[in-house]
Parts: sequence; C-alpha cells; structure tokens
Amino acid sequence: LGTLRRSTTTGTAYLDWPTTVNGTLEVLTGTLQARSSFAFATGAILDGSGILALSSATVTAFDGTVNPGTSPGKLTIVPPAAGLPLGAGASVNIELAGTTRGTQYDALDVSGPVVLNGTLTVSTSSFTPSAGARFAVMTYTARSGAFTSITYPSVPGLQFDTAWTSGKTPDTLYVATSLGLCGGTANSL
Repeated sequence: LGTLRRSTTTGTAYLDWPTTVNGTLEVLTGTLQARSSFAFATGAILDGSGILALSSATVTAFDGTVNPGTSPGKLTIVPPAAGLPLGAGASVNIELAGTTRGTQYDALDVSGPVVLNGTLTVSTSSFTPSAGARFAVMTYTARSGAFTSITYPSVPGLQFDTAWTSGKTPDTLYVATSLGLCGGTANSL
C-alpha cells in the first residue's frame, strides 16, 4: 500500500519491473510507462491528468478505481494491443462540475480498445447540468463488454443516460441529460 506519484511535467518515467498496484497510483502529469507485468488490484486507485502507458506491459488485472483528473480533469490510458481489460471489480468515477471537457468534467481517454466491465459512477457536486447536455466522458478505438452497473446522480427534474458512438474516430461514451422522472437505458448514436 501507499502512493506512487508521477509528477514531473515532461518526459516519460518507466516501471521496468513487475508491478502490482494495491494503493494509489497518481499520474499527475507526463507519462508513466509500464514495461513488464502490470496488475491494478481491487481497492487500488488511479488518478491524475497524465498518461498511463500500458502498451508495452502485460496487464494481468485491472480491477481498481479510476478517477480521471484531479477533480476534474482528463486521464489518458494507452492500453496493450488486446485492449484495456476492465475487470469485474473495476470502477470508473466521473465528476461533472461544468460543461468543458477535461477541466470542468472528467474524461477518460483510452487510446486503443477497451473491454468494459465493472461500474461507472457519475456524480455532480454543486453543478446542475441543463436538460439536453451531453458530456463526452470516455473515448476509445473499439469496445466490447459493458459496465455491469451505472450509477447517476439524483437531480430533480433530470434524467441521466448513456449513449455510445461506434464506427467513429474516436468512439465515445456520452453521459446525457434530459427532462424526465424515470431512469433511462443505454443508447447508440
């Protein structure tokens, strides 16, 4: 347990040994590249606005909590060729605090395929989105699987939903709002 922090603004830092993250991995700026086996265990936390490069790693597990940005912000993950394998214990937390991507609301950019599983949790602090708002919270080149659970904030008079694009560059997961009183289902754009 503990914290591993990547905080230099330029260049790339390397993890050249088998790595299991059980505590907090902060990729605040720059690039952190894993070049051996990499496991992101249940209970681990990944946050920051940098780049986590896993393209040269063997990812054996990805079951922790991903918090893009530093409340809010944008985190980029470069996955291995087979994709970023979110496990059943994985959780992606997205904070909506305004309408500007990466500075007022969280964004997770996966610069390759993603295999979805686990939980997506969307929250708002004191921000109330307007009906008809769309937030591009995640991008990827292709996806398989699905989140097993999606939790939205409770905002009187608003309904939250997800919408997925496919066949675009990049494909995008949107969180959208509309007027309504009941929950929605995932849609494709």
